Amino acid sequence: MRAGNRRPGEREFRAEPEEYTLTMARPFLRRSLGVAAYLASLHVLFLYGLPSGLLMALAVVLAAIYWRAGVTASVTITGALAGVTLLYAVILHVSGFKDSMYYRPDEMLSEFRDDYGHRAYRPHATIRMRVPHGDLQPMTREEIRVPRDVDHHIDGYGFRNDADYAGEKYVLVGDSFIAGSSNTQADLLSRQLRDRYGIAAYNLAHPGGLPDYTAYVTAFRRRHTGFRVLLFVFEGNDFADKAGEKPGTATRLWKSYYTIFSDTATHRFTKSLIKRATHRAQIAGSSYVTVREADGRKLAFLTRYIEATRAADQAPLPAFEQALRELRPWLAQVYFIPTNYRIYFEHIEQQPLAGLPDAKWNYLSALCRREGIACTNLTEPMRRAANRLWPRGELLWWPDDSHWNRQGIAVAAQAVQATLRQLERDRPRP
Repeated sequence: MRAGNRRPGEREFRAEPEEYTLTMARPFLRRSLGVAAYLASLHVLFLYGLPSGLLMALAVVLAAIYWRAGVTASVTITGALAGVTLLYAVILHVSGFKDSMYYRPDEMLSEFRDDYGHRAYRPHATIRMRVPHGDLQPMTREEIRVPRDVDHHIDGYGFRNDADYAGEKYVLVGDSFIAGSSNTQADLLSRQLRDRYGIAAYNLAHPGGLPDYTAYVTAFRRRHTGFRVLLFVFEGNDFADKAGEKPGTATRLWKSYYTIFSDTATHRFTKSLIKRATHRAQIAGSSYVTVREADGRKLAFLTRYIEATRAADQAPLPAFEQALRELRPWLAQVYFIPTNYRIYFEHIEQQPLAGLPDAKWNYLSALCRREGIACTNLTEPMRRAANRLWPRGELLWWPDDSHWNRQGIAVAAQAVQATLRQLERDRPRP
């Protein structure tokens, strides 16, 4: 208001520069505080392992609440959410519930390694655990459990070995069969090769697909050279055209960042509860597992592995083939691991094995011939051993699990040593 227009008794107001700056800055600071509170709440939600759809819905709802509630209420809500989550984490730790979701060490130890670009196990971890059942029991109401004691020891690189890599000539690459899921350390393929046949082999195995196996070898070669790869391909789930593209920088950074949250007890425990609740109806219907009885004994099979075994043909898999070509320079031998349904087909279906299609082996063997790679089918030695042990009530697979047991691994070890011996005989002499 100009001085000439002032009413009698009014004082002229002049904002000082500092006061004017603070007045304008307060709304910006309040908005910034509100945004920070919102982002902090989102990060707290990351600790719960929520499905992506639910997380996005909560993010929208939370944004609407914070917008209407104002800064003070928003900060209060964030603080309360953080406090409840901290209390939840403490309870999980003190009560021991943080490990109760795991019936075996595999998932407990698995983590994404940004420095490798793939998943591995937690380095230097040692776990001794009573495993109450195999991987099929949680997916069926049938009582098939077989408790067992397992030891897990992870080396400094993040794989299941008694010691770090020491220049072993052969490196075993594959999924959970070679990593030893449901089996104790002493029964691993790498251990049986060493203890039974004096073959030094390093276990570079972790659940995944063929493009993942390529990633394991590629990362390992950055540190070590001079080894030969023994690759194991499983009939049940390895014949899938999983994307072989390497993740971009943004994806890798996000995975590495999100690992901060996904490796927490709150994330894993809550995610496990949600998964169990979501799949409860399907599990009740036994859609995942097929349980058959033969000669008075129950055998469980993953239903999708039965479907894979019975497939009449195998379509070309470009990502699978590309991964095999990338591994070829370091491959000594490829081994085909059959499903337990194939091995026990004659007993549970009362039909000759010749009546079962062999599409995946035919595809793999043709691919190996084309690429000049030595390939061995483990079906026949495992079938002979299974038939020999059947009258004694002994199996090559855990009856409650999709993985082989110590005796099944022993058959594979014998086949591996035979092929390696042949490779040595066939190698040209200097």
